[in-house]
Amino acid sequence: MPSDIRQTEQSVEKTARVLLVEDDRTNLLIAKKMLAKAGLEIISATNGQQAVELFGKHNFDLVFMDLQMPIMGGIEATRKIRDAYPQRNIPIIAMTANVLPEHKKMCLEAGMNDFISKPVNLQKLHAVINKYM
Repeated sequence: MPSDIRQTEQSVEKTARVLLVEDDRTNLLIAKKMLAKAGLEIISATNGQQAVELFGKHNFDLVFMDLQMPIMGGIEATRKIRDAYPQRNIPIIAMTANVLPEHKKMCLEAGMNDFISKPVNLQKLHAVINKYM
């Protein structure tokens, strides 16, 4: 293979893949637009059970997880992901309206890496993405 072709192949950047877990349709659409503007590939789930299943089927670079969802909440989903896939140290970020210190503590104890409050501020979202990517 000619060296100029190898250089072209190597220079193609991999698009980061994000799992977005959010049950509220409006919040999901807003977050998808914000993440897409950051150039990320987004796969979404509307509850924690779907998130656990998707996490097992795909490779993700980052997960944004709501806390309160039907079927399975974000805390339980994060625990299941961490228990089932301990070798995959993918950052999981809580994205929630629950902003009390005890909520943040619960998130961290469940295995989440960080916390971003709703409504999501674009600058804070980009800061979190840059921190973990």
